[in-house]
Amino acid sequence: MTALGIEMSSREPDAYYQPKPNYHGKSAEYLAVSDKIETLWARFIRICEYAPQEKLDEIQDEIKRLDKEQEYLFKRDQMAISNMRKQLETVTSGKATVSRQTN
Repeated sequence: MTALGIEMSSREPDAYYQPKPNYHGKSAEYLAVSDKIETLWARFIRICEYAPQEKLDEIQDEIKRLDKEQEYLFKRDQMAISNMRKQLETVTSGKATVSRQTN
């Protein structure tokens, strides 16, 4: 088959792919909690002039709770990254030791 004089079967297949979104090392749980916090702050700002104080206090309490959860998730993710790095260092140093012994 030809189109505009180009043999279609001789072309290389398209190499286009959709890259995965970059979350900069943050877990999906962390991002979900961050979104909830942003939504609550937007709601708080939107209703702060006319809502009763009790409702505003509830929103602030929920934001504080989510902040603590977000901090926990951040620390958990950082520990996981740290542990992965330590494992990689031990594996690479083990390979270096083995290669020195074989030489």
